Amino acid sequence: MKKFIEEKIIKKRTERIVDLIEDLIEEGGEVLDIGAGGGWVAKELEKRKNVKITLLDVTDFNQTDLKLVLYDGKNIPFPDNHFDASLLIFALHHCLDPLKVLKEARRITKGKIVIIEDIPTSWLNRIFLCFWDVISNLISVIKPPGEIIAFNFKTVPRWQKIFKDLDLKLIKQKEGERGKLIRHVLFLLEKC
Repeated sequence: MKKFIEEKIIKKRTERIVDLIEDLIEEGGEVLDIGAGGGWVAKELEKRKNVKITLLDVTDFNQTDLKLVLYDGKNIPFPDNHFDASLLIFALHHCLDPLKVLKEARRITKGKIVIIEDIPTSWLNRIFLCFWDVISNLISVIKPPGEIIAFNFKTVPRWQKIFKDLDLKLIKQKEGERGKLIRHVLFLLEKC
């Protein structure tokens, strides 16, 4: 069963995500994957774009040979403008304080910030997203006992306001769908 999950579900999801973001990342740069989980997206991006990627997360879920840095979920332990790009791939809705994490991503990134988030379309859809998030994370990464799971899903207008308030310029927004019940949006940002 584990082999099936890794080969079919995780591999296919990873390839879809990297297909979506690889043109946004410059060849040979230094990238931080914030909330990296198993590290699969970072590993695939490293292969395709010859970038140096560091994984950052609050818990060690790393399933790759990439360097992982653990942090407190608030203060990213890197200097200002250290990375060419930062990734927040289905990560912000897991953060207890997503605005703080986004502020920190802005601080440590000199280039692009790439975000992909699930977007609720109604209150009922928000409930479904929470349910789906628990199920999909149990399949790919087992949460340690006692770890708090946040469900900070936001609408597109809410994200746009947050970006504006944080002085982040929205360069690109691309909407996609994963079936009729789950909608996600890619945001490409730069500092103003």
